[in-house]
Amino acid sequence: ITAAPITLAGASFTFVDHATAAATTYWYWVQVRTARGTTFMNGPVSVTTSASTALTFARNAQPNPFRRSMDLEFTVGSDAARGSAASVSLAVRDLQGRTVRQLLSGRMPVGVYHVAWDATDRFGVHVRPGAYYLSLEAGPVRHTQKVTVLE
Repeated sequence: ITAAPITLAGASFTFVDHATAAATTYWYWVQVRTARGTTFMNGPVSVTTSASTALTFARNAQPNPFRRSMDLEFTVGSDAARGSAASVSLAVRDLQGRTVRQLLSGRMPVGVYHVAWDATDRFGVHVRPGAYYLSLEAGPVRHTQKVTVLE
C-alpha cells in the first residue's frame, strides 16, 4: 500500500461508479497489477461529485418487499431538466398498467428527491398484497421499477 497516489508513466485509470449521489465525497483504492502479475494497492483517491448531476436515475426502492411503507430516492439530472425544471411524474401502477396512485406530478429542478409510499391507493385504502410498478418520468427519461407489497 502506497502512502500517496502514484503516477505511472503512460498509464491511465478509469472507473465509473453508477451508484453515487450528488455533492458527496467518495474514497477509492486502486489495485494495480504489473506485467509480472504482482499487485499493489494505491490510494486512497477521493472524488467529490458535483451538486448538480448530469443523469436522471432512481435508486432501488427500500425496503422491497414491504408491508407498510417504502421510500424511493431519485435524481432529476440535467439530461431531463435541460437548463430549467423538468416535468416529473411518479406513479404506482398495477400489473395491468392502471394508475393505483399518483405520488407526484409537476416541474422539478435538478436535484435529489425522496418520496414515500404508504401502500395505499388514491382513496387512502391499503392496496392488496402483490406486485406493483413505480413509474418515474422526468422529461424524456423513463424508469420503471417493480415493488412488492406483503400482507
